[in-house]
Amino acid sequence: MSNEIVLSIIIPVYNTAEYIVECLDSIGDNYRDFFEIILVNDGSTDNSLSVIDNYLKKDNYNIKLINQTNKGLSAARNIGICKSIGKYLMFLDSDDSLKQNTMTVIIEAIQKKENEFCDVFRIDTVSNNKNGCQKIYNDRNEFIFEFLCNKKKNWPAVLYICRRNFVLLNKLKFKEGYLHEDVIWTSELLLSAEKVIDLGIECYQQREIRNGSITSTPNPKRLNDIIILVTLAQKQVVDSTLNYEVKRNILGRLTQAVTSLTWLYYYMSSNELNVFQSRENMYKKILTYSNTRKTFLFYRLVEYIGVKKSLTILKPWLMKSKI
Repeated sequence: MSNEIVLSIIIPVYNTAEYIVECLDSIGDNYRDFFEIILVNDGSTDNSLSVIDNYLKKDNYNIKLINQTNKGLSAARNIGICKSIGKYLMFLDSDDSLKQNTMTVIIEAIQKKENEFCDVFRIDTVSNNKNGCQKIYNDRNEFIFEFLCNKKKNWPAVLYICRRNFVLLNKLKFKEGYLHEDVIWTSELLLSAEKVIDLGIECYQQREIRNGSITSTPNPKRLNDIIILVTLAQKQVVDSTLNYEVKRNILGRLTQAVTSLTWLYYYMSSNELNVFQSRENMYKKILTYSNTRKTFLFYRLVEYIGVKKSLTILKPWLMKSKI
């Protein structure tokens, strides 16, 4: 595999001047000939581009910089995929970082498993209590249950390293114009995969909520968007060949992804309320897959008195518990 780019690391950048150098430095120099870094500056309005330019003056080996007008995280990742040449794709957020020697572990794992045609490698966030042992999954029911039903952090695209040809063959793309795009991306990715290897390593270091991040302030668009994306994901699961128990669990987890954001309803403007009301039937359909006592009781109340009255009655509970 000499002189072949094994891994393309795609890093969307939007107003993260304070963190981008730390992010890039964390990748390190080990196996530098075997990976490329693709930076996609998504129309940053701070000095992110200037910071990147200064960084590239010191080190631009196997680093590509793409500038575009602001189109969002999904569009930035999609252009990164289009411009990549690596056998595998990895996503890294520009305000996050990797533990030391992460590239060594990932590149060596890919090289060792070169002949096994693995579609997806899974890594984990730091402090997720991994045991350091690799595990190979050939059964889709098993790995989907393990990753999407049995883990605390299951949806983030940054935790899945995927074979580029597999992504292109299955026409996998991030849904543009939506927040929480990882929900549908990860569902499609794993529902399409035949073989997944959990590398058993905690190497991805996610930054705590920062000012300006998607989750730092109440944004009702998150709720309106996730209704669409979960509706799509649940349809894919229902139409899949997964066994009943796995389907039930993943559908329930997707429902929880929506109910956990329902508190954002109380921050909606009149226009946002109109959007929510236009998606009310989808919202009710999502609740039919409830598989916990809390979400099931919520579903029954909505079924009995409707969405608006239910949300009025449950406001103190939803704002406090964010189920």
